[in-house]
Amino acid sequence: MIIKTKYKTGNGPRKVKNQVHIEEIMINEDMVNPKNEKFEIAFRNNSTSGLIEFRPDEIERLIKTIGDKAKLIKSVKIIRG
Repeated sequence: MIIKTKYKTGNGPRKVKNQVHIEEIMINEDMVNPKNEKFEIAFRNNSTSGLIEFRPDEIERLIKTIGDKAKLIKSVKIIRG
């Protein structure tokens, strides 16, 4: 997975791009207050690590978007040279 971030510094905006590996996908359920449920994707490489946190509505929108695009793929052919 490639993580691209952009943030402001004293010298202007700075862009950082890192190739990382997904280590773990966690679902934190809150039975008492289901609105506090969150989905976390943990990633890391040699110099970078972190979490991407999604609310339930964000993850549903992500799944819907990916599902809609996946329906466009009719078949896959592997060509080896």
